[in-house]
Amino acid sequence: MDLRSKFKQLASAFLVAMLVLTMIMPSLLVYADTDNGGLVPMRPMPEMPEGVEAFSDSFDNPLISIDEFNVTTNVCVEHALEMLELIDEAMALIAEYSDAPQGRFYGGQFQLRLTTAFNSHDGLSAVQMASIYNIGRLAESAALVRYPVPNRNNFATYAAFRTTYWRNYWRRDAFRHFTWAYRSAGAQGWTLSRIATNNHEYAGLLHSEWLNYQQTVFLQMPWWVAGDPNAVSNWRAYSYARADSFALTRRNTIANSAAQNNNNFNRAFSYDDIMDFWNNWAGFSFPGASNNAVSAQNSFYEAERRGILLLTSTSSTSRVVPRLTNERTTELRNSRQWRHF
Repeated sequence: MDLRSKFKQLASAFLVAMLVLTMIMPSLLVYADTDNGGLVPMRPMPEMPEGVEAFSDSFDNPLISIDEFNVTTNVCVEHALEMLELIDEAMALIAEYSDAPQGRFYGGQFQLRLTTAFNSHDGLSAVQMASIYNIGRLAESAALVRYPVPNRNNFATYAAFRTTYWRNYWRRDAFRHFTWAYRSAGAQGWTLSRIATNNHEYAGLLHSEWLNYQQTVFLQMPWWVAGDPNAVSNWRAYSYARADSFALTRRNTIANSAAQNNNNFNRAFSYDDIMDFWNNWAGFSFPGASNNAVSAQNSFYEAERRGILLLTSTSSTSRVVPRLTNERTTELRNSRQWRHF
């Protein structure tokens, strides 16, 4: 056998070995040897959500049977399915309530799911969530009518277009948050409006982390799960339940740190986050919000006239002078209106 043939054989063997290694490495990486010879997950997991029991000690044993695994994951499956049912029920109720356009107010399915998980954890029912979600979508539609995206062709200069574009952008955002919180307080009460509007902001802040965490847990699937479709489905539910627990822990940790001083508050939240918290607070606490004695639109104009609202941001794309002062940041932080838990 010449050298060329030997080289081809060695290359083929190497490629086969690498392929096999690639296939088995994901399951091997899930576990690490301990001093006593046992096997445990390499990455520590947070506590499960309230009402969701942690796995038994036998979970750490990779030789656990599929049947045993399915039994221990039942509570996680129930938790994940409960979240999906709440979302489906809330969305169905929205369709009954109104023909509001199906906008992106809740930032897509992952932010919606995390918002629903937060709201459910904080005591809101599907009916209450659907009512508040629907009001949010109506507020989004109304904001776009009141402050539309301008057409560049209607302006003689780009500078004039840009000024109008950003003025409408921030007023549209403020109008949406204020009127949503104002009308939600009239429909479901001040407390639930505060919880739901706050959770919307926290879900927007954390849904990417939640998704990354869920995918990380799911990809740690042991080899003995991968071969059974039912076990894979249960593992996915387990990953959702763990991600919910992670997000709740992160939400509380962020809030506890932010409450301490303005520096922590500004590190925890962007200027846009703070503006939204502020304008939500202005909405659900504005006089008349509890019974919607005055229309949400007129209340918004009055709040703007009084200088209550935040209508500008320090985002680099806006290049406007911020109305968010250190004094207002302190007032918002001390009010704890952004922290209902």
